[in-house]
Amino acid sequence: MKQFYMKYSCLLLLVGIMAFLAGCEEEDGKFKQYVYPMPEVTSMTPGSGYAHTRVTIFGTNFGDQPKAVKVYFGGILADNILSCKNNRIVLEVPEKALSGDVSLQVWTNTIEKIGTYTILPLPTVTSLTSNNMEFGSDAAVPGDIVTIIGTGFGTDWSHVTVDFNGTAVTSGDLEDTQIKVEVPEGYQSGVVTVTVNGHTLVAGTLLNPHSKGDITFAYLKNFKQPFATDPNMTEGMKGSDNKWRLPADWIVNEAARSSKNAGASEFCSGLHFGEDAVNGELILQAGWGSNTFTNGKMYQTTSGLLPAGRYRLTLELKSHELKGTSVMYFAAVKGEDMPDVTEIPSHAEVVGKWQFAGSGKATESFEFVLGESSKVTLGFVGSFSSNESYFRATEIKLELL
Repeated sequence: MKQFYMKYSCLLLLVGIMAFLAGCEEEDGKFKQYVYPMPEVTSMTPGSGYAHTRVTIFGTNFGDQPKAVKVYFGGILADNILSCKNNRIVLEVPEKALSGDVSLQVWTNTIEKIGTYTILPLPTVTSLTSNNMEFGSDAAVPGDIVTIIGTGFGTDWSHVTVDFNGTAVTSGDLEDTQIKVEVPEGYQSGVVTVTVNGHTLVAGTLLNPHSKGDITFAYLKNFKQPFATDPNMTEGMKGSDNKWRLPADWIVNEAARSSKNAGASEFCSGLHFGEDAVNGELILQAGWGSNTFTNGKMYQTTSGLLPAGRYRLTLELKSHELKGTSVMYFAAVKGEDMPDVTEIPSHAEVVGKWQFAGSGKATESFEFVLGESSKVTLGFVGSFSSNESYFRATEIKLELL
């Protein structure tokens, strides 16, 4: 055993000597410490931007080891060196970088200033509005003017792009806190974005009334999974498990609030989360601990006027079942109110409806026509007079035909 330890110690000593020699070079029979060549920098680009902007340093004698490179922005170390070649270093500007001098260290050599970098304040967007008077501020036809309010836009169009769901605009009236652009021909309804110096922000959504297809995003909120919870839910509704909730952006009347969470003191309903519903489901229910109810309502009104035209409203049901004399409608109504369940079959403002029947999983839809621009209220209204009656919905879609 003693011989083993002696051999092991000698081996370690030999490895150490070899490592030392690897970092040295011979000169006149003597060894000296290896001196790394001083890096030379020819340029750095860009010279301004945001945190996490990609910066490239050009030059020579950088080597090829990213771990040997340290770059400081105003004294703050860049912790993400993306690549290192002998003539080029690519890195991300650190999160807390400061405007000022940029320094570089490669192995033991340091250049105190290879350039300067200016940290730009991140742009923000607070609103997007159209000047369209017929369909409302959330809609626009080509030629309308859209105004985007925010901060940090600058005044140079060469650094700014406004994109209408794939159709780009690079001219208009530009101020640091406001952008005004003309809506382009042929744009599709959808998301409008603003890109400033490579940083892209969602400004909002915009409907083209002349563009057919899915317009749900422009007029409804919280209409599909994952569903959002009403932030104004009381502590008394949450209980110990908080599986039953009120859905954000939906009106759920007192009658429809038939369920109570374990340990809760107040009833709520409209939205349920569970092991088989991790993204939430729109739901009204009687039975399995929930009360029967009469004239329960859950609905929302379109955020703006729907233009005159033909529409399709589709409901995706994960499952549903009605027992006894229970009745439930999925309806669309002109105006901003949902009639009582007994009025749905004959109410003059009901433009379309589907009555729940039977049980199972289903995709149900109906079409309706608006002769003039109008807000439309849509949702659920009914009475569950028997236990084991319910529906579970995962998405609502509104299409312009």
